[in-house]
Amino acid sequence: MLNPEKLTDDLFDDKNLSNDNLRAFTEDHLLRLSIPANNPGGMYSTLITDTTSAYNAFFGIMSSETIKRAISEGLTITMENNRTAVIGYLSQLQGLIKFVFTETSPTYQEFYPLGMSEYHDANLPQLPVLLARFKAAADAHLLPTYSTEVTELGNRITAFNTARNAQQTALGEIETLQTGRREDRKALTVQLTTNLLTIAIQNIGNPDNYNNYYNPGYLPLTEEARSFSGLIPFLTVQTAVTQGIVTSSSTLTLYNQGDTDLNFSINDQPATINPSHLLQVRAGEHARLDGNLPLFAQYYINVQNPHPTDNGKWRVVVG
Repeated sequence: MLNPEKLTDDLFDDKNLSNDNLRAFTEDHLLRLSIPANNPGGMYSTLITDTTSAYNAFFGIMSSETIKRAISEGLTITMENNRTAVIGYLSQLQGLIKFVFTETSPTYQEFYPLGMSEYHDANLPQLPVLLARFKAAADAHLLPTYSTEVTELGNRITAFNTARNAQQTALGEIETLQTGRREDRKALTVQLTTNLLTIAIQNIGNPDNYNNYYNPGYLPLTEEARSFSGLIPFLTVQTAVTQGIVTSSSTLTLYNQGDTDLNFSINDQPATINPSHLLQVRAGEHARLDGNLPLFAQYYINVQNPHPTDNGKWRVVVG
């Protein structure tokens, strides 16, 4: 019996439809829809206009996110370099402050109440507060005799704070873009569903006409998740999933089904480990990556067994 509720579904809102295929499908659909023979009297011109707007909104957002993510990664490196530099300078000043005030003095305690470990162990939100405290102590006790050192301290703190603020701003913009991206993808899939239903009304009894408007090859909407598994000898790296299967929007579930820890790596080369995109999965556990994979021209999922004597067992599910 016909289920009317199915007619109200967003038919293209499917996790198996990757962004790459959504882009290709929509571009192909717009080209077919724009052919004069497929749009007699301009009957589908409104669909063309609305679909083009939805397409531009979604894929424009994606391009912006890609650019800002690359910028954010660069800013994170800059911030970490400045963090290392300023903490290193606090360590350098420790000898001077210990010499001038002695380690047991109250003044020394203003600088290092818990020693250098407090600065090394501080997380990013905590560190600016600790640096401000250290700078206040330096202004109070090292000026004017050690003005050169206090100036250098101030420069390094400013450099760290500037880099940290820039990184936070970029991360916030990415989060905003990701939220917009989800909303704009939904708007595009709803528009494509509207197109399908509108075209269907005009072609009742003529199902072959759908081929004039759509290439279903881009739409693996009923494709089941693909599973790959294997054994990996000790001290080896092997390819678990070869190119042509994973895209940047794929969902990956990485299973370690053996008794030794394994490293999984996303890379653009087979049987190699990319340290920047490596995830350790402990024995008997699994990890999941929900899209937003690093941007590569081609994707390999590689597995490494670093254990010196024990073999491993893995499974990767691509959705």
